[in-house]
Parts: sequence; structure tokens; C-alpha cells
Amino acid sequence: MAVMHRALLAWFLCLIFLILLVIRLDQRTTWNWFVVFIPIWVLDFVVLIHSIFSIIHIYKIELCFRVCSRALFWKIYTVVTVILTMVTQVLLCLKLSSWNVPLYAVFLPLWIMLVVGLVRMTIILCFPTTGSAVSSLFNLLIIDAFSRRSVPVAAPIVRALYHFLSKFNAMTLISDCLPRFQC
Repeated sequence: MAVMHRALLAWFLCLIFLILLVIRLDQRTTWNWFVVFIPIWVLDFVVLIHSIFSIIHIYKIELCFRVCSRALFWKIYTVVTVILTMVTQVLLCLKLSSWNVPLYAVFLPLWIMLVVGLVRMTIILCFPTTGSAVSSLFNLLIIDAFSRRSVPVAAPIVRALYHFLSKFNAMTLISDCLPRFQC
């Protein structure tokens, strides 16, 4: 899908969402809130599918050259962000449909996404070039956590995530890039 087509699709779906939202808020209909959020979920699903195909494409390239780039991790970040956004939207629909969901639980995935996004933007803005500072920071945060040499706080979290994802055979994307990992 070309960039212009994606932009037009995004604008069109946001316009439909806003129209449905105004109709629902004016109480002209008694639609369920899940019906109102369908255009946003279609947009999120398109972004999710596009990101997954990008991950597969990047992984195929990296598999040929036996390298692990930051592009793969940023695409994985995009997938996690879209999933957290969709979880927030579902919880918001449940809250608006008079379910007994606490308000802090509704927005918890959104806050997690915003904190991770803040860390990501801090890394991008503090280290704008692809010099050694970015590589060493990236290695400190991601790669060294797998080898148990440094980042003592992050290593147990990464190991737990590895064990959780290995049950679903999802770590095959990263296993070739990080052969030093030992549990």
C-alpha cells in the first residue's frame, strides 16, 4: 500500500469514527460503544498487519547477513504499541458500556505505552546519529541483558520474557540474532 493510500485510509477511518462518535454522543442512536470504535480498530489492524509484514521482511534480510539491527526492535515496539492501544480501546468501550472496570485499569496500557514511548524518544533525541554512543547504549539496554553481563535489573525481566515467549515459539525471530543467551 502506497504512503498516500495509507494516509487517505487513516483520514477516512478517523472521519468515520468522529461521525459515529458525534452521533452516539448526541444520543440519536443507542449503538454499543464497540460499534463506534470499529473504524479505529480497522485502522489499528491495518497498522498491525503492516508492522508484522515489515518484521518478517526485516528478519529475512537479517537472517541472510546474520546481523541484528535496531529496525527489528523498533518494529516490535510498533506492534506492542498498537496492541496496547487496542487493549486500551477495548477497556474504554467496556467502561462506557457500564461495566464495572476501574478507571485506572482502563488507562494503564496507555500509560505503559506512553512511558515506553518517552524512553524511545529520549534515546532518539539524545543520540541522533548512528555513532558509537547509540550502539553502546543499544547494546547496554538490549543485547547485554541477554548475556547476563550487565543490566542486573533488566536481565531477570528479559529472561522471564524469553521463557514466556519460548513456549509460543515466538523467540525464533531473536534467537539467531542473540546466540549468547543461556538460561
